Amino acid sequence: MNTPANRREYSDPLLANPQSANPVTPDRLFYAAGILLDAEDFRAEQLYHRSRLARTLAYLHGSGTVAGLSVVWEPEGEEELVVEPGLAIDRLGRLIEVPRRVCIRLNRWFEDQTDDTLTQGLKGPPYNGIVVDVFVHFVTCERGKTPALAAGPFDALDAVQPSRLRDGYEVKLVSRPEAGPPLPVRPWPDLGAIASLSDRRQTLHEGILNGWQRETVGWDDNGPVGLPEHVANQNPTAVFLARVVIPATGEGDRPERIPDAEVTVDNLSRNFVYTAGALASWLGTVLPRDVTEEPEEPEPEEPEPEDPEDPEDPEDPEPEEPEPPEDPEPEDPDPENPDPEEPEPPAPEPPET
Repeated sequence: MNTPANRREYSDPLLANPQSANPVTPDRLFYAAGILLDAEDFRAEQLYHRSRLARTLAYLHGSGTVAGLSVVWEPEGEEELVVEPGLAIDRLGRLIEVPRRVCIRLNRWFEDQTDDTLTQGLKGPPYNGIVVDVFVHFVTCERGKTPALAAGPFDALDAVQPSRLRDGYEVKLVSRPEAGPPLPVRPWPDLGAIASLSDRRQTLHEGILNGWQRETVGWDDNGPVGLPEHVANQNPTAVFLARVVIPATGEGDRPERIPDAEVTVDNLSRNFVYTAGALASWLGTVLPRDVTEEPEEPEPEEPEPEDPEDPEDPEDPEPEEPEPPEDPEPEDPDPENPDPEEPEPPAPEPPET
């Protein structure tokens, strides 16, 4: 179901038990002039880089949903469960990328199930329906078959080998036969419930000290064993995405779906991988404004009109006193004497006889 083409069960070296007597230890390939390299050397080179990246992702970020992968019920047309594109990390640290929408035709899946599977999946309150879980797991796809030398105790003229291996995925809908279907376990303690800062710090440090090989506890010679959210004979590295409840009734030998009943999808019970940006936003250190939005330029403030009646405004200029008008020059009554202020002297008197 929803499996890429050319998929084959490929033995991934990352599935080897790290606690076995002879664990697979990745070694870096050493290059020197004159050394002959064969296929095993190049496989060791790839294993080293893949294992270092997987270990980094598993321990620094954990397993779960990184982005996307929301499960949506679409009843229009042919009823489908749709897994949106996204990215996840499995418990080994391998990236699982779903580049496009994946559709599961719900009616066809229901019809393909046996009576026992549907009967075991039918639950009473609080579900009142058939409980199924959506998983995605990592697969390897062979590509580019090319002629190669035959391997093994036989001769062949048509032996081929893949020239490429593509990291793929597979989405499955799994019915839950348990009476109380378990959900994924949170890998870290609930620190938010601890009020004391010192106690919270101590609990966090204890979780770090006990976190070594947390994802590999319970492995056997065949690889990792299933987690609580996995059913028997299921891929133990599958990542839980959502819990789906299909309303149905158990009257008769085979449960039947309730017509026009809404299918419920729980997307929030999965484990999430929190990025640095998500944690910064949670702590309130990121501006709420979209960084791609151009900031608006502030409008220039208009100056307030001056109030001439305000005597307290120091910027108002003092009113200037009007200059007195100049006195007009008096008219000259005597044109022969232009200066009226200097009168002519009187004529001398005649002498007495």
